[in-house]
Amino acid sequence: MLEIKFSCGEALWSDASNQLRIKGYAVDFRWNAALAKIFGMEFVPLAGFKKGAICAVVPLLVDNRGRAAYCTAERGVALDSELWLAFKGAILDIVREKGLRRLFLNSVDKLEFGKRSGWICSPFQRLKIDIKGKGFEDILGRFSPSKRRGIKRHGDVYVWRKGGDIGRFYDMYLSTLGRRGGKPRFGLKDFEVLASECGDLVEFRELFTESGDFAGSAMNLVSGGSVTVYYAFAHPKFFKMRASEALYANIIKEAISNGLDLVDLGPSSPGDGTYEFKLELGAEPFTYYSYSLYFIRSAYLAALLFEFAKKGKNIISRKHLA
Repeated sequence: MLEIKFSCGEALWSDASNQLRIKGYAVDFRWNAALAKIFGMEFVPLAGFKKGAICAVVPLLVDNRGRAAYCTAERGVALDSELWLAFKGAILDIVREKGLRRLFLNSVDKLEFGKRSGWICSPFQRLKIDIKGKGFEDILGRFSPSKRRGIKRHGDVYVWRKGGDIGRFYDMYLSTLGRRGGKPRFGLKDFEVLASECGDLVEFRELFTESGDFAGSAMNLVSGGSVTVYYAFAHPKFFKMRASEALYANIIKEAISNGLDLVDLGPSSPGDGTYEFKLELGAEPFTYYSYSLYFIRSAYLAALLFEFAKKGKNIISRKHLA
């Protein structure tokens, strides 16, 4: 029997250690609890049980003021499994109960909500696309069938599957937009059209090493004309090179000099995909290590960092060189 519990209760949840403890199984939620505190959100740890034993946990952050929910990590939840279907139902129940309008998830693969939801859930949420109020059908109709590949509609929900060019735009940063001499499958103008329809401005640029090698693509997102978020995605070829301190120092220096609120640089070392984030919160920096390349490119984290930047906070995420 599968059971999803919305609240772990005092016997299972430790506010002191921010850990979920069940039958000797402990899950560290310090990062999730810290994010909730930083943003003034409600932290809801969801736990899945089979035959009375914990089998998976899903931390959920609920922003009641912003009417959004952020699913921060799915541990032990297999794609398209019975467990994830149950989690999706539980999460959507919370979304409906609290009257939320936006839901951010980690993975594009896990957005098969069918007709149960009226929200669009994809990495494009960072552009705040509202399919009911922005004429999304008209926008989508401007793209060729090949560029719409992988997009499915279920009622009022648009689902991007892997293999859909739009849903994999972050992969395109790495493989096509920065490829000199190559024609992008999904051009910058297409992104600009989407962004302009959403009231946002997206700017792209390329980053190169001092020797001229391509280092990555960057995206600036300006919302409301007041906030700039700077993303720098390292190229796979760049993972094989030992980046110099000078290169990243120059990128950070340039970002700061241009008044950018967020700097997101690549993985810590070739192959291991470790990130080091230093959030400067007053006199006490908060450091978080993520061991997933996919995590930083998720809609959830992009949205959280964007909201953080909107509050006037400066975030510098730099490469950790061992």
